[in-house]
Amino acid sequence: MKIQFVACVLLVFVFKNVESICAPNTVCRTQRGTIFQTNRLITNRERNNNRGRAWYIQANPNPSNFIMAFKNFNATVRSPVMLITYYNRTSKTVQYLYGPLGDFEIVKQNVMTIIIYVPIRSRNPPEFLMHYYSGCDILTTTQNQFVYPPTREANITNTAAKCWIIHPFNTRARERIYFSFRNVLLDHGQKVQMWDLHTSGFLGELTGVTSHHLMASESYPSQLVMVELVCVSTNCNMQKTQMAVNYYGMNHTDVNCIHNQMRCTFENGTLPQSYCNELECPALDNMLTEEYGLESNEPVSRSGAVTTNSSGMRVSKGCRGGVRYCRCPKKVNLLSFCLPKIKCPKLPICVRHCMKMKIMCASMRRLPPQFRFQILL
Repeated sequence: MKIQFVACVLLVFVFKNVESICAPNTVCRTQRGTIFQTNRLITNRERNNNRGRAWYIQANPNPSNFIMAFKNFNATVRSPVMLITYYNRTSKTVQYLYGPLGDFEIVKQNVMTIIIYVPIRSRNPPEFLMHYYSGCDILTTTQNQFVYPPTREANITNTAAKCWIIHPFNTRARERIYFSFRNVLLDHGQKVQMWDLHTSGFLGELTGVTSHHLMASESYPSQLVMVELVCVSTNCNMQKTQMAVNYYGMNHTDVNCIHNQMRCTFENGTLPQSYCNELECPALDNMLTEEYGLESNEPVSRSGAVTTNSSGMRVSKGCRGGVRYCRCPKKVNLLSFCLPKIKCPKLPICVRHCMKMKIMCASMRRLPPQFRFQILL
């Protein structure tokens, strides 16, 4: 039996910031919920009857996707947790979870009902905390775009869901994810809030109308990020709500390349100039090309390393987007592009350098090592 452990990013859009506690031996019908199992909560009657305890999760009337985020999981092989997944009335799968697994996630697709059964056959029954979320789309590519409300465009995820789970197949290789939010329009009383799913730690929020937000998130094997649309008033008009989100997954090689480009830009002499002149980061170039195309509606050819010519002009090697996009005078302070008020596509020159600095500035922010998440623009 193979258990699916994933590192993923969860983006959730709901109307209320409610996460209910699901009691044992009951039916859990909320789309978000928490199950807490510990030895201290087991009653003497349960121990004497030796029947165990179970949770029945039926959050949606139709088949939907589920993500279960376990924390501090521990169960012995003689007393495992049984996870029963019903895809319809007759089709089901059964998994047994045991061991000091700690923090992990399980994703299930097109599910009707999930049953979690905890046996009480020993002095040390299973213990864990589990948050579950349902009704979300699952995206399996390292780069994609989704929008709210949905559109009919073929290249954009087209569903009526208000939440998305980013679950690339090569999650183990992913080290950082960049998010680019565009054309965010929130009604009065609405907020887009960011959370650490496991700890429920608050990371930040967006309100009102914003044209562009860039976010950088470090990926860890057992950590999820949640972005949630919250209505804090009694009446939020969802018909006016809109946003478009692009995300870009980066592996260790990509992140290390961006770090070296930062050193070439700001730490003169720490790396050989010949190395800096030839340093190209394909993943960063791809992100720049995509972002500029979205901002300007103009296709741009790829570009690579940045060199300085005899006239003091920074030139992006191999760039074919024109002088305005590719070149930037050496006298320009690149760090000034990190200021939120600077809108790169509107600049008369240095457009690519500006967009590149926005990405680098997001990478340079220093947050606690367990989790780094920064709203930059």
